[in-house]
Amino acid sequence: MSCPNATAPVNIDKNTNNVCDLKCKYNYNYPFTNLLVRNKGEYLSLKPDPEQVPSVTFNANNYNVSEIRIYKPSLHSFNGKKTDGELIINHTNVTGVGDLLVCIPLEKANIINTSTGLLDPIISGVAQRAPSMGGSTNINLPTFSLNKFISQKIPFYSYRGTLPYTPCNGVYNYVVFGTNASVAVGGNAWSSLDKILITNNIEVKNNDNIEIFYNKNGATKGGGI
Repeated sequence: MSCPNATAPVNIDKNTNNVCDLKCKYNYNYPFTNLLVRNKGEYLSLKPDPEQVPSVTFNANNYNVSEIRIYKPSLHSFNGKKTDGELIINHTNVTGVGDLLVCIPLEKANIINTSTGLLDPIISGVAQRAPSMGGSTNINLPTFSLNKFISQKIPFYSYRGTLPYTPCNGVYNYVVFGTNASVAVGGNAWSSLDKILITNNIEVKNNDNIEIFYNKNGATKGGGI
């Protein structure tokens, strides 16, 4: 559902003049996890196992993953254009105030790589066992870790805004990767996704009043979280 009063999502413009380094430092080390996947009609909701220790530090705060969502098309636009889909990793702040959304564009592709090898069986499993809105299924993949979806040392963008979806409130930190860090979804899996999800109507917001920062160093894996 589109949120008329929300301040996110926004258009990501690579020509931003705002630079951040330590203030938007993103350090991660995600564990292996099983997933409970729910078909919400407009998106897939992936619930990981509870984390024993925080998997992320961002701007000196520690975070645990609470939910992963898959939308089609993307919520953010990139230089004025939306991508085929978007992976949104919702993190809960365990040491301070303000949760974190890490957003990665998805693109339909006819290639198989590490990321399609993980997303494709998840999508196929939902299509087979929970194809209708409200359905759910457990996905057990011994090698599933969000580490494989994060591109190290590839620049990302950061800003603060409301939730981009219901309840459309709060103030959240955003880490948004550009299209050069897209995750590929195989053609067959994308066909299944088209059948089980509706196209979201979430609109990109005017970002004239939103400061978007650019971190040229990218994300860092590990480092003693």
